[in-house]
Amino acid sequence: MKKLEEIAGILNIEVNIIESYVEKKWVLPINSESESMFHDVDAARIRLIMDLENFFAIKPDSMDLVLDLIDQIYGLRAYIQKMAHAIDTQPKNIQAEIFTIMSMNEEDGK
Repeated sequence: MKKLEEIAGILNIEVNIIESYVEKKWVLPINSESESMFHDVDAARIRLIMDLENFFAIKPDSMDLVLDLIDQIYGLRAYIQKMAHAIDTQPKNIQAEIFTIMSMNEEDGK
């Protein structure tokens, strides 16, 4: 975990910008009694927000929606990975049935 100033230095961003992201709840650091501490995932999210602002011109009033959609995509990705693992642990005949059902649904457009 890193302090606010460390994250700002690593990302080459002003502290007050990160503080504004925290204030808007776009980034949720761990808050101790004296200071906020950031995980690597927080630094990655700050970099993502910077990229969305600078390269994709996402405006602050749209950022909540964009971040929510990105979070949903990551959540779905994690769920699909768990489901794939669960399928992999099943006997081959059950796996074949699952894939048959999934293929039928794809053909039906469902």
